[in-house]
Amino acid sequence: MTNYSHYTLTKISKHDLLRLIFNYTIQNNSSIVAPYHNQIHIMNMCNTITEIYLNDKKISEREYELLLIAALFHDINHSQGKLSDIENVKIAIVEFKKFIDHYMNLKLEQYEIDNIIDLIKITQYPYINDTESESQKIMRDSDLSQIFNYNNLFGHYVCGIKNELAKNMNWSEFIENNNNFIKNIKFETDYMKNKLINEQENLTNYLHLLKESIM
Repeated sequence: MTNYSHYTLTKISKHDLLRLIFNYTIQNNSSIVAPYHNQIHIMNMCNTITEIYLNDKKISEREYELLLIAALFHDINHSQGKLSDIENVKIAIVEFKKFIDHYMNLKLEQYEIDNIIDLIKITQYPYINDTESESQKIMRDSDLSQIFNYNNLFGHYVCGIKNELAKNMNWSEFIENNNNFIKNIKFETDYMKNKLINEQENLTNYLHLLKESIM
């Protein structure tokens, strides 16, 4: 079984641009320890991008690299519930452009820069644009993939979202709403659609146990 987190970090460590971006984002991210939109979420997303890339084999290695760049930037300086996601995405794009302006000698073509910005935009929720490219589908699916991390599903995902976005909602109501959200997630890549089918029983059982534990 492939260790996707090890593969991702190996890729970053051996790739000059990715290593530069990784260090820039962890040093300049004000939400690095946010309740949910933190570095755990960002790295989970990168690892899922790696998982889809290695198993689905529908994108090139360069497209994979651009996806990692977009993921590392997509939630940088997140407002943690203080602003709408429209504003959060704008903040992330501003930080990405600041990075580009600072490192003028980067080996990024303009079309690649535009592509990364579009990938960041595709994560805005509620969704306002349909996915068009396979990379956009992977980006959106990876952003939702936290639901399969059962070890951290309650402690990171559920508690983090509650803390950031639903502080004033009682726990039983929040669990009901959040469980319904998870049950209605629709993935767009073939790989994640199949993963959801394979994990449906485990996920349903987990959500049932969580509801019984709290309500």
